[in-house]
Formats: sequence, structure tokens, C-alpha cells
Amino acid sequence: MTDNLQTLSQRLAEGKIPFPEALRYATQMGDALRHMYDEGGAHGALTPETVILTNTGLRLLPALPGDLGRVTPYQAPERMHGHAPDSRADVFSFGAVVYEMLTGRPAFHGDTPDALAESVANSVPPPIGHEGLDHLVSTCLAKDRAKRWQSFKLVMMELKLLAVSERRSEPDLVLRHTQNEAVLRAEMQQLASEWSNRFEQQQEAIADLQRTGAEERSLLQEACEALRAVHAKLGEMDGRLAAALEQAARAQQTAAETRLEVAIQQTGMAEKLQGVEETVNAQVEAIERTHNSTAQTGDLVERVVEALESLQSLVLTESEARTAGYQPGPAPVAEPLVAVSVEG
Repeated sequence: MTDNLQTLSQRLAEGKIPFPEALRYATQMGDALRHMYDEGGAHGALTPETVILTNTGLRLLPALPGDLGRVTPYQAPERMHGHAPDSRADVFSFGAVVYEMLTGRPAFHGDTPDALAESVANSVPPPIGHEGLDHLVSTCLAKDRAKRWQSFKLVMMELKLLAVSERRSEPDLVLRHTQNEAVLRAEMQQLASEWSNRFEQQQEAIADLQRTGAEERSLLQEACEALRAVHAKLGEMDGRLAAALEQAARAQQTAAETRLEVAIQQTGMAEKLQGVEETVNAQVEAIERTHNSTAQTGDLVERVVEALESLQSLVLTESEARTAGYQPGPAPVAEPLVAVSVEG
């Protein structure tokens, strides 16, 4: 760091800051925070270490992510309970920094983070000893954020009143300034009340929106759960369908193989039936031929029997004739036997 740049923390290490210088730093710091809120921002972790002093004024360093949850003597009580930073939390931090500039000591003390958090939440720092400054700082350090300055515009008005008060010197100016200061303070109180009421209304509206958002988030979560369940069910059904399709494909392949095998068997059976039919036809023809041969054999046997009977009759006749002394005439010529061939 160069010689003309230092943090407010380094400057405080040298001791408390004289009132005019501290008032100038406070005015510049309040104006920087006011511009920050006009642009829709918030600091959230204002400490002397985040204030850089230069030859021409000061500038604020942004809060680091680790600083937002760190317990410091400058952190508003509600921030320790998880509330998001807003203008009133930064007003508290501003008041703690201004108090340390004017007294040379932190407004709150604690040897451990728990002890420091307890001090910030419950203790009240000793007064500075200046009526205007005590009014400014004590309002900044109110434990109830609804009782603090509700915007840095009000803080800047109070600082300007203090600056004017320091420049006055003549008795008549003192009287006029006292009267003007009373009027301005009354106007400021009225403005602060209006700002507080407006802020509370905004807070209620925000709370309503948050409740509505929570209900909508709950409904969305339920819808997401239902969609996830449907998705899982569809995935399960898709798995079952894929298994069924695979099983059907296997069954179709098996059926095709079975049809092919049946066709092969039918072809084989047809060939066998043809062979059997040919065998049966051959056997039928053989039976018919045997039957014809049997018929021819029967005819032949009958003719042989008839020939034998004729021969027997002739023999008997000749025998009887011999017995009677009868000379028979020439013997009749017997018919020759017909040769018959038997097939099979």
C-alpha cells in the first residue's frame, strides 16, 4: 500500500480521530452507502478494514463472501440470526464505525465470538459526550431495527446538521441555528416516522410475497415429486414393454423355427407316406397275383381229382370184368394231363 492510501482500521490504530476529521469521514462514508442503496445494492459487512482513506476522500471495498457470516463488533444483531443484509443493518455497522472513530475504541467487546455476539445483542456502549453525536450514533445502534434510521438519506441530514453546528460561532447564529435545528429535527422525525411506516408496509408486503412464494414453491415441489413419480412409473413401464417386446421377438423367432421344423417334418412324412403307399400298392399287386395263382391251382387240383376219379372208375371196371371172365375191349385212351404252371 502506498503512503497516501490506508485503511480506516490502520488509521484507528493511531488513536481516536479528531471530531472534524471523523465527521468528514462519516459524511463521505454515509454518502457512499447512500449511492450504493440508490443503485439497489447493500454492503452487508461494513468494518474499518473495508474503508480505504485517500488524499481526496475515501472509498468502500466490497464485502468478501467470508465476511458476511463473520461475527464482528460492527455486525447488526439481526444479521447474527440469519437475516439478509439491508439498509438498516448497514446503518448499525455505520454507527459502530463512527463510534470507534470518535472514541478510539469499539462499541462492543468480546473475547470469543459468542461473547462478542452477546455484547452486540444486549450491551449499550457508553455515550460519546456530544449531544448531537450521541443522538446520531445511538439511533444507528438501536437493537430494534425499526427504531434505527431507516435510510442513509436521514443519516446524511443528521450529519449535515452536525457539520453546520460545528461551523457556527456568533451568538445570534447560535440562536437561529437552534431554532432551525429544532424545526429540522421535527421534520426529520416526521420523515423518519413516514419512512418507518413505509418500510414496515414494504416488509409486510415482502413477507406476504415470501409466504405466497413459499406456498407456490411447496406446490411446485409437490408437482415435481408427482412428475418424478410419473417419470419413474413410465420408466418402469418402458422397461416392462421392452422386456415384453423382447420376449415377443423371441417367441416369434421360436415360432418361425418351429414352422420350419414342421415343414421339414411334413416333407419327410410325405416322402415316407409315398414310400409306404408304393409298398402297399406292390403288396396289393403281389396279393392279387397270389390270389390268381391260387385260383389256377384250385382249377388244376379239381381237374386232377376228376382225372383220378375217372382212372379209379376205369380200374374198378377192369377189375370187375376180369373177375367175371369178361374180356374187355380195348382200353379207352386216357386224356393227357395238362401241365399247369403255378406262379409264386
